[in-house]
Amino acid sequence: MADDGAHSAGSFGHFIPRNRCTAILRDLHFYNNDTANQRDTLWKLRAVVDVLQERFLAIWTVSNIISFNEGVLPATSKRNRTRMFMPDKPRGYGIKMVMKCNAVSTAA
Repeated sequence: MADDGAHSAGSFGHFIPRNRCTAILRDLHFYNNDTANQRDTLWKLRAVVDVLQERFLAIWTVSNIISFNEGVLPATSKRNRTRMFMPDKPRGYGIKMVMKCNAVSTAA
C-alpha cells in the first residue's frame, strides 16, 4: 500500500469505522438547503467562491498585457450539471474554465 499522505493507505479504519465516517459525511452540511437558488448551479459553494474572488482580486495586479486561455477541470460524475463534453480536449468530459493570464508575472 502507498504511503503518500499523512496516513498510509488502508490505515484510516483504525481511527474510525467506515460506517461511522459515512454517517458523519451524510449528515454534515455547511449550507442551508431551504435557501437554495435554483438558477445558481454553484449555490452550495457560492460563499467560498465569493471569498476566493475577493482575496485573489486583493493580491493580483493586472498588467497591460493579458491573454485569455481555456482549461478543463476533469469531471466524470454524470450528476455534475456544470460538466460538458469537449471532443477536441484530451479529457473529453470536464468543467470548462476560462483563465485570464498575466504575461508579465506568468500567473494565471
